[in-house]
Amino acid sequence: MLWQRKKRNIFILLTKAIVIALAVVLLIRCFLIQSYSVTTSQMEGAIMKGDEVFVNKTAFGIRMPITLLSIPFTFDSFLGRKSYSQAIELPYARIFERLPDRNEVVLYNNPFEIEKPLDKRSLLMGRCIGLPGDSINVYGNECTINNVTYPSSPDAILLYKYPSGYVEAINSLSQKFNIRITNAGKLNESFLLLLISKYDAYILNRNLSDSFDVLNEVSQDIYYSFVVPYKGMTVELTKENLVKYSQAIIAEMENRAGIVNSRLMIDYKEQRSYTFTDNYYWILCDNVVNPVDSRKIGFIPQKSVIGKASFVWFSKNDKGDIRKNRCLMSVK
Repeated sequence: MLWQRKKRNIFILLTKAIVIALAVVLLIRCFLIQSYSVTTSQMEGAIMKGDEVFVNKTAFGIRMPITLLSIPFTFDSFLGRKSYSQAIELPYARIFERLPDRNEVVLYNNPFEIEKPLDKRSLLMGRCIGLPGDSINVYGNECTINNVTYPSSPDAILLYKYPSGYVEAINSLSQKFNIRITNAGKLNESFLLLLISKYDAYILNRNLSDSFDVLNEVSQDIYYSFVVPYKGMTVELTKENLVKYSQAIIAEMENRAGIVNSRLMIDYKEQRSYTFTDNYYWILCDNVVNPVDSRKIGFIPQKSVIGKASFVWFSKNDKGDIRKNRCLMSVK
């Protein structure tokens, strides 16, 4: 009997210790630090596919939980089924709020999945380029912010063309300098395309020819300009402004707003102007080819921002080999 009582007490103590440990880990994950697994090449070469990144959730203020009924240590699904219930939801709130600085890499929820709770929308990572109130002009792959040319990162992945006769030379140099390139097909019979960083393109060009650049950047034929919305900013709703701001307005108003015949309707009433209730950002990926960022989903509201990507704590390549040089590397 005595031994059975001791076994029972040990079991109770172990159970309490496990429960307390799990509760502490859950609180840290919920309020302080979150690990994010990178599954795409959108942020190469600052962050690579296969990286495990620690995200500081206190960097821009602690966003309080919204969906309270959820299976612990899951995101939005478990065993193929939804892992949360919307029966109890709290309104958005953030304490010790701070705005991101320009160029900081942030983790955020896709703001336009309005059918889901805010904290259960898909996760995206990008670099904060435009701050609330910034005037941005985009010319192809280049842009100006408040009339100052924004220097793109040397790690930015761009599309380059090169003469088809240089295939073997480029492949040989890429192995010599350990340069990762992605073939992107043909431009025409004379030129091929590849995806590569600006820095690596510079290295290849310097080793391919002394007289001209073999690899030449393919610029996108686009132009647009806008002001990044800020809290309290009022815009007059013209056809041009609706194109720029309608997504953000509809997401902000959730199910109360819509566009009918090029007019903004809120609660079935036409609006001639609109005042934003949140600060917004223009967040871009370092990979400018086929990105999932503000170029496709528009402005990112402050409430969608989760935290700052701080450092890579673990990394492995597609073959499962550990990248030792990337483990415990800070994110810049």
